[in-house]
Amino acid sequence: MRNVWMTSMAVALIATIAMTDGRAHDEEKDEQGTSVLAGVSLTDGNSDTLNVNVGLEHVCGTSEDVDQVIAKLEWNYGETDDQTTTENALGEVTWTHTLSGDSYAYLAASLFHDDLADLDYRLIVGPGLGHTVWQNDAAELSFEIGAVWIREESKIVSSSSGLLSDASGFEALIANKSDFEDDAIALRIGQAYHRELSENATMWQTAEYLPHFDDFDIYLLTVEVGVEAAVSANAGLRLVVRDRIDSQAKERGFEENDLQVLAGLSYKL
Repeated sequence: MRNVWMTSMAVALIATIAMTDGRAHDEEKDEQGTSVLAGVSLTDGNSDTLNVNVGLEHVCGTSEDVDQVIAKLEWNYGETDDQTTTENALGEVTWTHTLSGDSYAYLAASLFHDDLADLDYRLIVGPGLGHTVWQNDAAELSFEIGAVWIREESKIVSSSSGLLSDASGFEALIANKSDFEDDAIALRIGQAYHRELSENATMWQTAEYLPHFDDFDIYLLTVEVGVEAAVSANAGLRLVVRDRIDSQAKERGFEENDLQVLAGLSYKL
């Protein structure tokens, strides 16, 4: 309940800033540059919790935005009563090249590690094509389609151990895990929506669906919704809700759905 209350307060604070008159700075927004992202939440009392998320984002491109590169790094950590509840890291690089009008080509790569989910690494690399289907001064909607190579190493539950829920069963489950390596070619369908909420705030929503070509029942789905409100020329408050669905997570003894709520400060260098 306390985490829900803190999230609600963060949403209310960002919404209040977003609706204030006047921009935090009069200069035209420059999308290029480097931004540092950081957030910390701490509770002490009936339960002791700590959540930390840090990130780095760099955007560069040509003067006419024919080519653009976006690189991101992110690390998230959480614990409750001295028990680690979250520990993952993500790196992404995306290059886009404008073909003509609203169409573009892209090449993207990402590397993800999740210690608690027994995912040593997941590498996703692939090209594709995108098209902006709707755009005006306040909003933009685009879709992408392509193919990706997925390579991952993890630990999975052996077929004989089953999924056990009690404490002793959980220890047995861990003992019966084995190393697993997998290569796959998957379809990639992406969607992105960006909107200026006011002169002070922007929001975005993205979705990425990666079903394996040889078995559409095996897939990865990531949906993200975020909002950021400027508080000064270089700083802003950011709230992000991200949901990852991994159809093979149960083979590692975990839930398919993994929801994250990240709140913190962004600062452009």
